[in-house]
Amino acid sequence: ELKANCKLANSAGYDPTKGNLLLETFALEIQMCTATKNSQRLKLIYPQTTNLNSVINDPRVVGIIKECGGKMFMGEKKWTKALDELNESFKNYQESGNIRAKTILKYVILASMLSGSEINYADTREAKVYKDDP
Repeated sequence: ELKANCKLANSAGYDPTKGNLLLETFALEIQMCTATKNSQRLKLIYPQTTNLNSVINDPRVVGIIKECGGKMFMGEKKWTKALDELNESFKNYQESGNIRAKTILKYVILASMLSGSEINYADTREAKVYKDDP
């Protein structure tokens, strides 16, 4: 129903003026797919979120989408893609002050080790906040 509300009247496409609502709708659907472990549906929905244009991307919503996408790529053992998505999620959570930022930073560090990345994500400017955190 929420997606149908965002569609144009006589078209298969989405209304560009409802980008923010559509982004939030996709975030809810992606969270549901992640929680129910419906990876097939997640693989279909996730790419659609990268093509959405909204006026203002809410970092909380984008953080959720990127987190679920990163976890999806980790499940597929696509470590570099997972690292990129999780790092974006971490930055969005950090920007919005979400407490999940610390948890996602752990995922970022794990994905960086598995991808063989040369960058030490624990030493980035954004991660320095958690430097003394046990």
